[in-house]
Amino acid sequence: MTAVLLVLLWLAALYRTWVSVSQPTTLWRTSFTITAWAVASAFTLHTMREEVDAVSGVPNSAGLAARVMMLVGVGFLLVYHEHLRRATVPTRRVVGHLFLAATVTAVEVVAWSLAPVHDQVVGDLVLLAGSTAVVVYCVAFWIYFAVVLGVASRTCLAGGRTFRRTDPARSASLLLIGIGELTGIPVLLLWTVSIFGRHQGNDVGILNRLGDHLLPWPVLLDALGVLSLLAVPYMAAVLTGWRQWRRLRPLWAEMVARHPEVHLDLRAAGGPLGRLQLRLERGVIETRDALRITPTAAGDAGVRAVDAVARSLWTDVDSSLTAADVLGRPETRKADVEQLLHLADAYERFRHAHA
Repeated sequence: MTAVLLVLLWLAALYRTWVSVSQPTTLWRTSFTITAWAVASAFTLHTMREEVDAVSGVPNSAGLAARVMMLVGVGFLLVYHEHLRRATVPTRRVVGHLFLAATVTAVEVVAWSLAPVHDQVVGDLVLLAGSTAVVVYCVAFWIYFAVVLGVASRTCLAGGRTFRRTDPARSASLLLIGIGELTGIPVLLLWTVSIFGRHQGNDVGILNRLGDHLLPWPVLLDALGVLSLLAVPYMAAVLTGWRQWRRLRPLWAEMVARHPEVHLDLRAAGGPLGRLQLRLERGVIETRDALRITPTAAGDAGVRAVDAVARSLWTDVDSSLTAADVLGRPETRKADVEQLLHLADAYERFRHAHA
């Protein structure tokens, strides 16, 4: 699970970098990218803390570095969420969020400096809960992070519902990130209760272990949320193309069987989406070419052109009028495809009627 999370987090960070470089620079886009890099760096430092400590020669320094990186990400995460709530973000709000993150960072550095963690590697700080400095070091970070996640999850979930129809990719991304942030709050609260209980001399280690087991899931949801901005449009395009091809295929097969001369000898290349798009485009061209040489009877008054053409495909027609003449030529490619899909649907209805 840890390896999967690291891969997803760095893929998300690299994707956000590509987006930031390839599109106009904005504060919200830059903030999102910084957050993605900070989270990936923090999780990497946490995962490789023993190796980092060995290189630095300072025990538990990787833990502090991971928290500092996470706090940088949290500060810019709040800036990003301000842009989700309003079109123009006042400078004082941006400065305020970053100043608060910097203040918590300073508290962390001071508490870490005073904590008894410099002469030995400590795998779990809860074991040193008797030290007030350790408690401050942990609780200040966890409570601040929990509050931020609460604010951020509310904004993301509301935004996910808002963009559900207009931008499915952004909606899915915000919903996944919002759920991930929401599920991260119980983890932080479990750790907080655990270290307070240990500080008072109570054995509540089970709460700390439960928080550890739940930790990967919020991180996984956040990483998937970022990557969904890339994956959802691709998947939606594949699904749309597949549905369109499934509707068009019976009519296309009939037209090519009648007029094999319209068939284009093309080999599909590329990935699933590229092959599907080429197949659909070829089907549209071949079907349209076949309709130009397919005799069709003129439709009766009140009968749709697609119904008249579809009915003629099931009867012997001796006419100088072609299907293309009856249908006319739409002005846009989208309208062209839609017309052929409606014709394909009508063709299927008449096929079932003649069965």
